[in-house]
Amino acid sequence: MGGNSSTPERPPIASQLYEMSFAEEKKERDKAIEEVEKDGMSLRNKSDRLKGDIFVVEAAVRKNGLALQYVSEERKDCWDVVLDAVKQNGMALEFVGDKRYVYAGDKELTKEAVKQNGLALQFASEALKPNRDVVKLAVGQNGLALQFAAEALKRDRDVVTLAVGKDGLALKFASKALKNDHDVATLAVGKDGLALEFASEALRNDHGVVTLAIEQNGLALEFAPEALKNDPLVALRAVGNKGLALQFVADDLKEEKGMVLAAVRANGLALVYSADSLKSDKEVVLHAIRENGLALQFASDSLKRDKEVVLAAVKKNKKSIRFAAEALTTDPDVQRHLR
Repeated sequence: MGGNSSTPERPPIASQLYEMSFAEEKKERDKAIEEVEKDGMSLRNKSDRLKGDIFVVEAAVRKNGLALQYVSEERKDCWDVVLDAVKQNGMALEFVGDKRYVYAGDKELTKEAVKQNGLALQFASEALKPNRDVVKLAVGQNGLALQFAAEALKRDRDVVTLAVGKDGLALKFASKALKNDHDVATLAVGKDGLALEFASEALRNDHGVVTLAIEQNGLALEFAPEALKNDPLVALRAVGNKGLALQFVADDLKEEKGMVLAAVRANGLALVYSADSLKSDKEVVLHAIRENGLALQFASDSLKRDKEVVLAAVKKNKKSIRFAAEALTTDPDVQRHLR
């Protein structure tokens, strides 16, 4: 008989179908791993199956521990996954799974979390917030973690000393008694002068403590008592450190040329806080604009018409021309410095 006969294709058998499915899944997994290794948080866009794939989720949390929030609930209960997550980013402690009471209550996991980021202490179990070892690890990494410690440890001198030694502002979270502890407060303001705000009233009135604070950050003068804001030597130290501290000195001291000169030499913009009479003082204004040309905006109108003053300002910052008197904006010498 003529013609060619063809043999119909045989349907794949079950084993072939399994091999095809396995190959497709492996390809999908490999692609997902490649993507999360570049951006762990891209796990959020993956399928539920991939969010439960141990290889994918481990790659994701090792890249970014916070990807733990997108891991399947089943995998959030996997010790290795959560441990990798908190080691990469301690704040991932927030996202452990249904067995959180096991993990958050587990000293090893919590220690790993707070070692990486002390603020992870906020996600520790209540049973561990009074734990001295855990809290010392946390405040040693970030002093502000003291706010999440149990009250008893906020009264612990060693713990608080460690915290303020790391970040002076942790004094805010210390017990009332330790805020009145001279050594603790001194350590705090030496680390960050603005911690003076949280010292006891008695220590805010202590000349030595205040002096230490303003030498670290002149803006701490804001928290000093009026008597010390009126003290010329204290005020001069403050504005010499941070010119903008001039805003906190007594009004009569803002009329003192020496005080204002010290302030504008540190920060020309402090001119805004000087007495009006000194905004017309050419020497003061020249010192201010040589430190920051934009201080021209706070000079008196008469000095905004002064060519020497305007030239000094635009030499420092061309943008200061917008504060000059209109007549000088077209002056050839001024224009030369604007090119």
